[in-house]
Amino acid sequence: MEFAVLKGYREIDPFKQVPRNTLSSCNVTREHYEWTTADVLRLIEEGYALDARKNARADYGLAIEFKIRTGGRLGEVLGARYGDIDFEQGVWKISGQWTRDGERVEYTKTKKGLRRVPLAPQMVKKIAARKLHAGAGDDDYILASGKGGNPPSHTNFRRRGWNLAVKNAGLTDGPKVTPHDARQAFASEMADLGLDSSDVAEVMGHTTAGITERIYTHAFNREAREERVRQAMAAATNGGAS
Repeated sequence: MEFAVLKGYREIDPFKQVPRNTLSSCNVTREHYEWTTADVLRLIEEGYALDARKNARADYGLAIEFKIRTGGRLGEVLGARYGDIDFEQGVWKISGQWTRDGERVEYTKTKKGLRRVPLAPQMVKKIAARKLHAGAGDDDYILASGKGGNPPSHTNFRRRGWNLAVKNAGLTDGPKVTPHDARQAFASEMADLGLDSSDVAEVMGHTTAGITERIYTHAFNREAREERVRQAMAAATNGGAS
């Protein structure tokens, strides 16, 4: 429905007229994978390992890392162009998305269209190096296999990139890990590192911090967190002595 509004087929999205919290979300009811720092690093590593194969058709490593390090939606990540990156400020200005139909749809000049996502210096360097290597221009897609090309389709990213990396990383013991779970991983890791939920919500494009907390923030590094609590409990039992 959001796509129909973006394309001008409908003036409004009727789902957005429904009062908040009256509809259940699949993100709330579905069981999510509980990420660890090691899981994230291993998934990214396996993504780049796919690119090293002789029969590799696309570069999925950067796509997977870009998605999990920014919390972007899949269409936004695939539709990112070099011109959307402010290399000096280290900011990704999201201006549109790559649809399942294989075309780019520009966001309208709304709050959503003005969304800015800060990028780590390491990510900025990788994107800048990729642009230089490809001789690409500002209108070229970051995740295209070559200058002037299109990014991978949603289906190819899932089947040939994400799913294989998840399998090779051994993230199959538990709930299914989908590309959308990268947003959960991002939000949960940022919360684990002490970032305020309102800051994370703005980056992820949520209207309120409550959405981020209720739907996207799950246990991250659970065992390490439990060990910290265990040590605190032991200290309390000893009268405050560690």
